[in-house]
Amino acid sequence: MTLNEYLSTDAAGKQMTDEVFGKLCGMSQSQISRLRNGKSRPSFEAMEMIRAATGGKVSPNDWFEVAS
Repeated sequence: MTLNEYLSTDAAGKQMTDEVFGKLCGMSQSQISRLRNGKSRPSFEAMEMIRAATGGKVSPNDWFEVAS
C-alpha cells in the first residue's frame, strides 16, 4: 500500500491530513506532503517511522518498484 493510499481513506472513510500523520510519526507536514506526492524519497529511518505509524500497512518495500 502506498502512503498516498493509506492517507486517502481510513477505515471510517475519512481522509487523514499530512499534518496529523506527520505528528504520528514525528515528521513535518511538508515532509509528509513531499513523500506522499513523490517529490522526495524517505530515508530508511523515515520508512521505519511510517511503517510503525501505519501499523505495517505501508512497509519499506512499498517505496520500491519491482523490476519485471
